Amino acid sequence: MPRPNILVILADQLSAQALPAYGNAFLKTPHIDRIAERGVRFDACYTSCPLCQPARPSLWTGRFPHETGVLSNGRNFPVEPLSTAIPTLGELFTGAGYRTVHFGKQHDMGGLRGFQHVEPQKGIELEPDHPAWPLNYDTFRDRYTRLRTVEWLEQYAEDAPYLLVADLQNPHDICNWVGANQGEHTDIPPPGELPPLPTNFEIADLDQRPIPIQYICCSHNRLSQAAVWTEDNYRHYLAAYYHYCRRLDDEVGCILDALAARADAADTLILFVADHGDGMACHRMVTKQVSLYDETTRTPLFIAGPGLVPGSSPALVSHLDIVPTLCELANIAPPVDLWGQSLVPLLDQPEGPGHAYVASEWHTEWGFTISPGRLIRTPGFKYTRYLEGNGEELYDLAADPGETRTLAHDPAYTDILAEHRALLDQHLAATADPFLSYTWKADVPTPSAIPATAVLPLPWWRGDRHHGISADCCRRLPSWHWLPSMGIPAGRGTHCGLRPTPVRSTFRDPRRGNGLRARDGGSHRPYPGPTRRLRGACLREQFRLRRAGTGDRHPDDHAGIESRVATPPVPGGATWSRHQPDGAGRRETPSSFPTGRDLRGVPSRDWSRSRRDPAYLDPRRA
Repeated sequence: MPRPNILVILADQLSAQALPAYGNAFLKTPHIDRIAERGVRFDACYTSCPLCQPARPSLWTGRFPHETGVLSNGRNFPVEPLSTAIPTLGELFTGAGYRTVHFGKQHDMGGLRGFQHVEPQKGIELEPDHPAWPLNYDTFRDRYTRLRTVEWLEQYAEDAPYLLVADLQNPHDICNWVGANQGEHTDIPPPGELPPLPTNFEIADLDQRPIPIQYICCSHNRLSQAAVWTEDNYRHYLAAYYHYCRRLDDEVGCILDALAARADAADTLILFVADHGDGMACHRMVTKQVSLYDETTRTPLFIAGPGLVPGSSPALVSHLDIVPTLCELANIAPPVDLWGQSLVPLLDQPEGPGHAYVASEWHTEWGFTISPGRLIRTPGFKYTRYLEGNGEELYDLAADPGETRTLAHDPAYTDILAEHRALLDQHLAATADPFLSYTWKADVPTPSAIPATAVLPLPWWRGDRHHGISADCCRRLPSWHWLPSMGIPAGRGTHCGLRPTPVRSTFRDPRRGNGLRARDGGSHRPYPGPTRRLRGACLREQFRLRRAGTGDRHPDDHAGIESRVATPPVPGGATWSRHQPDGAGRRETPSSFPTGRDLRGVPSRDWSRSRRDPAYLDPRRA
């Protein structure tokens, strides 16, 4: 049997639920529909991580992020390039005689190793279709990727079969749209009607969700920019997201037309997938960060080609299945130790069984906040767990597909919760996942740094209460927000008073009944220095600090800062201060407190060491 040509079209930040093929009646994507209608649609395909850089090496190798070592997008949490000991899809196909070519987005940390041709990312500036839809580098690069892909398809005439990847970046342009429309604003009226809000727009039980979910607007730049949006703002957001999906569809259409013009088009297999999804205003979330809800973890996956009967498969599948699937279709032996499995049996019998469960991971986006989490998705339920606060979620996806009410605290689901806990433990052992040895890092002030009677005019994003910041959320914000010397002006609506919050110094696993300690994994550590991502979190406007004294700088900088802030004294005469010559924090305690312990007398982390030694924060790198 001749080996097929293979065209892989990879989108960025495209949720399955955005597409008409998965039931979206508002958006029209006729060209992507052409692929879905010709082949098998997978209704429950999950990414290994809802973040670009960790997801892509996983897709090209068939291995989880904890196996590739790519856990973040970089910056404050740099990652090493993919180990040469891990075989990639490009290496496997090149070694089997395929012509391997990649155009478009990379962000792969070595995952594209082995492709014979990887085009440098370039862009072609375009005029926006309408003032409501600003364009940025994502759209500009997509046009270049499409032109180069079409040109290659028109010119390739070699006898060797090819593996061609068109790596498109939209609808990722929605991230720049959020930045251009941050805070309170009046939207530019778009052409056409606005889409309705999703049915799971609100979170009624936010106080039952894990701590990283409760504080997501305080740890993510885009969510903080959307913290005070009205419902109409969110509808404009969805309209913009759909617009960038249509731009993606236009580029896909041109590529499909170029393929159809080739004499070997009938022998070419097409795989369409996305690296991860988008919040799509569900749970009031935009873009992606920390959360493992279906909007960000469930992606489209279509496989169309010669001899395939169109259909849909409800089986649980994973991005980690793509490497073994393509290998089997090309008659190439895959690596023997992959967790994923070939989907070829499901192409013949779409109703067949898939995985007993699929898994997804989260660690950190840029390293400003580290919130390790794991997702276990079984045919009927979804279970998530985060290290911070030992937070858990459990959803009955048959009865509650929008994940609107967590059942983790419902006594009626105790047995199901225990089953999924055990399944996670089995998964960690089977895949050598060091999840329980990781540490979390949240930038929080000490209780003494928060005046007990502080009244803040800061908006909190949950529900429709854009009138005051939640006292719970304040722990994750840097303490200099609350200093009386700031002279915070009165704001609209009703404001809450802040109260000091409990501090837990150890992380205990209630299932094991022991004092499992994940390197201060459960302690609320004091804020280590100015952090750009947190400065604007939950603020109606990014106001200037008004602090007395010399040497103060605006905190929107990570290096060269000289500032000193002292909080009111606490019982026992101890004081808390920060001195950040290089952005790192330092504790000053009276002699009555042992060295290396903070003001409450609990073990504290040496933040200056953590900045010198990345292994101090991440045992995996020790």
